[in-house]
Amino acid sequence: MCVADKIKQLRKQFDDQTQAVRGALIVDLEELEQWVNERRKAVGNEKLKQKWAHIVACIASEYDASKIDAKLDELERLFREAETI
Repeated sequence: MCVADKIKQLRKQFDDQTQAVRGALIVDLEELEQWVNERRKAVGNEKLKQKWAHIVACIASEYDASKIDAKLDELERLFREAETI
């Protein structure tokens, strides 16, 4: 096997693994979105309800692999903020 073929094979493996991880993460994010949305509906405080709604929007907005890390960081920050109210 030549180097170019090996690199092509490695890229294919990486793409396949990335897609599998992304798929699993999307499932987890969808479950998280459902949980947060239920939490938002159960809250009586309007300010907290708005924070939960913002978290739902953040989760639902995009499942782009290049932005997943940034989204997770933002979600962590938003969760911390919501828990301090």
